[in-house]
Amino acid sequence: MLSWRVELLPYLGHEALYQKFALDQPWDSPHNRQLLNLIPDCYVSPERFDSSTNYLAVSGRRYLFNGKPVPLRRVEDGIDNTLAIVEVDDSHAVPWTRPADYAPGTGQLRGGMGHLRPEGIYALWGSGLPTLVAPEVGEQQLHRAFTYESGDGLNAGDIHTELAIRESQQADVVAASAATAAVGESETAASGLKQPSASGNSPAAVGNASRVPGGEEPRLAVPGVGDLAAATEQVETLYAERVKAATTVAQRRGIAREMIAAALEMRSDPAGAYALQSAAVQISAAVGDVQTAGEAVDAQVAMFEVDPLTQNGEMLELVGRASVGAGVVDGRAYLQRALPVLRQAIEENAYGMGEGLCKLATQFESQSRDRALLPALNRLRLQIAAAGNQHQRVEGALAQLRKDPSDRAANSTVGMYLAFIKGDWQQGLNLLAAGDNEQLARISAIDAATPASATAMLSTADAWWDLGEATTQKQFRQASRGRAAFWYAQAMDRMPESLARMHAQARLRETETSGASTPLESIAQLADALGVAPRTTPGSPKSAATR
Repeated sequence: MLSWRVELLPYLGHEALYQKFALDQPWDSPHNRQLLNLIPDCYVSPERFDSSTNYLAVSGRRYLFNGKPVPLRRVEDGIDNTLAIVEVDDSHAVPWTRPADYAPGTGQLRGGMGHLRPEGIYALWGSGLPTLVAPEVGEQQLHRAFTYESGDGLNAGDIHTELAIRESQQADVVAASAATAAVGESETAASGLKQPSASGNSPAAVGNASRVPGGEEPRLAVPGVGDLAAATEQVETLYAERVKAATTVAQRRGIAREMIAAALEMRSDPAGAYALQSAAVQISAAVGDVQTAGEAVDAQVAMFEVDPLTQNGEMLELVGRASVGAGVVDGRAYLQRALPVLRQAIEENAYGMGEGLCKLATQFESQSRDRALLPALNRLRLQIAAAGNQHQRVEGALAQLRKDPSDRAANSTVGMYLAFIKGDWQQGLNLLAAGDNEQLARISAIDAATPASATAMLSTADAWWDLGEATTQKQFRQASRGRAAFWYAQAMDRMPESLARMHAQARLRETETSGASTPLESIAQLADALGVAPRTTPGSPKSAATR
């Protein structure tokens, strides 16, 4: 109903202003709109003279602000290594009471920030420590700073730059530090930046240098066509005889890994390094060695400013087309590498790539002994094709929504596509709630406002279930049941043994027999079967849902 900025008012010395808000009404109700002009100074960037704010939370999957509270135990990186608040460009500023934050799309983290001031982006670590994110900090580093999961390898010291606080900025800093209350328990404010590591990655040592986690060098620009052609010819001359003599997979793998290692030492010769990595992909793909081909792509993504989705998609297609029918590729290894790429392809609406990769994975699975995953892969292929067709149909509504975000018909059309077809409930529900389908708008609003109580969750689940029963379209019925299952599972975690719990269990069992209803759900089920987590395209930032 209202932004976290309103909730923080009592902590910033604005208790009287907080008491004026009607907390049971939306931010733009007639009553609450009268308070817009009372924006506290701490929420105003120095360049603004209106009621909008540039200070937004970072919102998205695996970010601290994702629509539901993130318990501290899930912040595996530690709040002092996770960015919570950023100062966005004027184009993304919002009325300060509006419950809207910065939700960047995959590969577009800087699309709405970084252009306000030349020195960088004002930001806030989850611990309350303000920082300046230098312009040289890359997209991949930035995304790792936004995510709260362990394993991304980022320490705050890798990108942290001290802010020189002037007296006139004190109010802004107080507001930023207090914003950590929106993350979780009050103890977050007591945490500080982790001590610099022995490698010297202290804020002073890092300065404005752009380095990826682990102390690596900045990513390089892709070499020009002419330089790359010459380097490729040199690589072919150097390795032609050895590659020709290599007759086993192990021998080819050895040559490819030698190329990968050599490229790592050739930053002074970018064209040579890029050509070696590309050759390693080709050599590995020709013998169905998806693991080594993937290692070459990972190295190329880490060294050069290339698109991880494109590089991985092209590599997997190359491996697949060279190996289909030959029986030389490990189908399960191929699928493990393909699942995160498939997920990001769907999130970025690259359905052509998704269909192609899924077809290849299906062919490999059909050649395996047990073929246990074949039904799920066939279902996924159909779902990707259907989602691609639907995306083409809603392109007009997407264009209209970009022109006029308040268009209720466009909100409904795009919201139904995102939620029911694509499986992106986070964004889909927001649009459905603003749409012209009264029934969907009502249920979506209830869903978004569901409190953390078993009774409320059960009620929301029943509402989605009843909606699914009322529709004659199988796809919408399955998707509605899938959303109901999400809330039934949440409710059961909080319920004692009772008839209500038995009711939720029965509904969950019924949904389990119908299979996944969206491509993202199917990918998640396949990942569970393989014991992997398809959250990120290898070598890339963990993707956020995009429309």
